[in-house]
Amino acid sequence: MASIDTREAPRDAHLRSADFFDAENHPQMLFRSTHVESAPDGKLRLVGDLTIRGTTREVVLDGEYEGPLKDAQGQRRFGFELKGRIDREAFGLTWNMPIEAGGSSSARTWSSRSMARLSNNRGGCSLCD
Repeated sequence: MASIDTREAPRDAHLRSADFFDAENHPQMLFRSTHVESAPDGKLRLVGDLTIRGTTREVVLDGEYEGPLKDAQGQRRFGFELKGRIDREAFGLTWNMPIEAGGSSSARTWSSRSMARLSNNRGGCSLCD
């Protein structure tokens, strides 16, 4: 969590603080996939356990397989574009501040879009062949 970089140092420091990610006590956010499902539209759903601040919840990421590639060490990897939403309060991220115009400064759900390069250490990635 020390690598958070929103290009605004005061905001980065606040996100690392106990109000949000508590990076001193929880230096990592971890996603561990449990399985992949084929979605009806031919895309995929990556299901796994996301751990933030010591709390683990199952999340589902919708994605598209981008194809095989080799990393800098020549190892075969598999590229995916992944999208998902999480309820931050389910992970103990409850800090918020009301704003004058109404509402609050932090949305309860967060959306994310990521590119991932995954290895197939266990063998048997049917989507990756």
